[in-house]
Amino acid sequence: MKNLSNRVLTIASLCVFLSQTTQAQDTYWSMANQQVYNTKTGTLTTLPAWPASPRLDYYYPTASNPLWDPKGVFSSAGNLLFTGSQNYLMFDGGPISTLASRGVAPLGGSCTSKYAVINAYQTSGSHTSTCDVSILDVSSGVPTPVSGSTLNAYGDFNHFDAVVAPKQTNGDRYVYFISALNPLSNSNPFVEQYTLHADGTTSSANYSAQDNDPTHVINSRAKVSNDGAYVAYQIADGTIMTFNTATQQFVPGPKLTTFYGLEGVNLNGTVRWFVSLNSRMVYFDQGSTSTITAANAGGIISDIALGPDGLLYAARGWQVTGGPAADLMTLDPTITGLQTPKLKASNCVYFNGVSYHFGNQITGENTNEVSSIYTDFTVNGGRGTLLHPKNLYTCTGFDLFDLTRPVQSSINISIVQVDATDNPVAGGFNFGGYSIPNSGLGVYNLKNLPGTNGTWLATHPGIYRITMYTTDGCGRLASHVEYVQVIVANATVDFKMIGPSDNNGTQVCPGGVQDRYIYSYYFTPFAQPVTTPPCVQGWLGVSTLGITQGTITGTTLTPANYPGATTPYEVRVEELKSDGSTPNKTTPILKKNPGSIGLAFTFNPKTSPSYYFTTNYETIKNNYVYKTVVSMNSVECGIIKDSSYFKIIDGGLSSDDGGSGFPEQWRMVEVPASEFVNVYPNPTTNSVHFAWNSNAEGKDATISIVDVLGRMIYNQTLAETKGSNDRLVDLSTVASGTYHYTLKTSNGEKTGTVVKQ
Repeated sequence: MKNLSNRVLTIASLCVFLSQTTQAQDTYWSMANQQVYNTKTGTLTTLPAWPASPRLDYYYPTASNPLWDPKGVFSSAGNLLFTGSQNYLMFDGGPISTLASRGVAPLGGSCTSKYAVINAYQTSGSHTSTCDVSILDVSSGVPTPVSGSTLNAYGDFNHFDAVVAPKQTNGDRYVYFISALNPLSNSNPFVEQYTLHADGTTSSANYSAQDNDPTHVINSRAKVSNDGAYVAYQIADGTIMTFNTATQQFVPGPKLTTFYGLEGVNLNGTVRWFVSLNSRMVYFDQGSTSTITAANAGGIISDIALGPDGLLYAARGWQVTGGPAADLMTLDPTITGLQTPKLKASNCVYFNGVSYHFGNQITGENTNEVSSIYTDFTVNGGRGTLLHPKNLYTCTGFDLFDLTRPVQSSINISIVQVDATDNPVAGGFNFGGYSIPNSGLGVYNLKNLPGTNGTWLATHPGIYRITMYTTDGCGRLASHVEYVQVIVANATVDFKMIGPSDNNGTQVCPGGVQDRYIYSYYFTPFAQPVTTPPCVQGWLGVSTLGITQGTITGTTLTPANYPGATTPYEVRVEELKSDGSTPNKTTPILKKNPGSIGLAFTFNPKTSPSYYFTTNYETIKNNYVYKTVVSMNSVECGIIKDSSYFKIIDGGLSSDDGGSGFPEQWRMVEVPASEFVNVYPNPTTNSVHFAWNSNAEGKDATISIVDVLGRMIYNQTLAETKGSNDRLVDLSTVASGTYHYTLKTSNGEKTGTVVKQ
């Protein structure tokens, strides 16, 4: 943020300066539907619906002289303490002792619990106007009048206003009463200054400065610049009149049409006034009678307020009836001509969707904060009552999220096991007075309570009352209670890998059962990682490769919506290098979200069980290591998963180790591209090689050998490797003689004879 004054030279001094100019540094902006926008945090807070809470969306009958001008007073937690206008002061849907308000000012320092409510109003008896001060105490959460005084101020019955200036270093403030005339003395238009002391008492008028021109009648709301040096208002002929609070001089400014907002900001020692008109925003420097139109700021029918971040806030929109009519925008007053407004919140619709004019319904003097602590927390992101406690399942963490504001160096909690009537359970869990240091993250695992308390809480079902209490710097205690119900639940993954078989049909890696299960189907993994032959061998195009249900039983879990899936399950296969740990691809090569996994779930389409992968099965290659991951998202235990590794040892070039990596019965030879197939040695005394070239990867190739009587002695289907292929067939156990072979590959079919000697 840029300097707002010559005195503002550092961030530290800027913070001090801003803290001393409460009037023009509003924190909350009233939105539609009982919402307020916090200009400090950039968040929207919804207040209880009328009449349970004061209304904030009053209708403005006229722009420059509204009958309703709500002023809300909020705590540091964002809850509304009370709100008022020039006719009413409201709390919980009703008036507070017929009080009304044109300005609200906190008394004392940061631990204040009292507010001065300043109001200027018509006195029907004497047909004049006057100004008084009422003191409200909000320490109990209910604004209660404790004292009051009437200023010796008398003004015109129709043309008057009162404003409150920023706090002085000694805690005092100045109150300014502006009127067209004093009917008792028949004076000219005047401004009177009164002192509002830090203890709530008031002084008689410090001065009464008269304007020598009787036509300079106030005809709008008044505003005080953020440094307290000037008061500004519009007079009957449209001129913006400014009043120097030190020299008591009246200085006319530019003449304008009806305006909707006015704000004075000290920029490098000069007060600049920003004015919102029917369709544009203009500004002028103090003492000037001409205005400059702000760029990119058209369509503003709204009051203006200087926020604590040094930005100007306005509801930027058009004069409409019904529907979204304006957006809350900010502009930087330090930029010449202002920059394009930035959106802060959308659709500021006042008065139940019907608004002719938009107003800053946090007041110019107006919206203040109570520096009290706000204690709040959730457990596992939820809330619970005695009747409907938040369920905590033992398979998850018990995370307490601290929402206390302002953030404390430590929090204190107590946990008591209770029955359905909120009475402590005899012999039950009772843990109190534990102070938790601030971790900086705001999250605390209740399973890690000191001693055996965390373990006990994490394993014993029941209803527990958790109370958090904190004390603010003013010695005020705040607390919050949540109810949780601990439910015992286990959730782990249990599945069984099924791999290719050897020639005898015996599964090589039977695996073992682990203490894991998922939902109502159970799966058993074998030892991992499986990275050495001959653990899983055979050709995946012939045998089933996949997972099937395990044998462990357990409590059925409730499926939740798995991220990015239509079912609670996810099965994926990840490709690794031969070391079994280094990823070879950044994304899974196979991924499915089946509705259930009750039958074999295969990675290839060569068998008929349900839920197999119908594409990409050929991406499972020889000598790679693959990781199968089965996961589920359950309501009770969140996302749970387990994994197992497998490796195919069935031929083909190694991907990353520079050698063949295959068992001894495999040998690769180069075959000239011009030759379709090479069978050698022929004749043979032991084994014969079938070698050929292929342009395909993962396609089926079949070698069949029959004797002279047509009896099958060898039949094998295997996956081709792009380039050279060589299959060694062992004929050592067959009788000598002539045999007929058929070799079917992606290139075609070859028949011939081989002689066994």
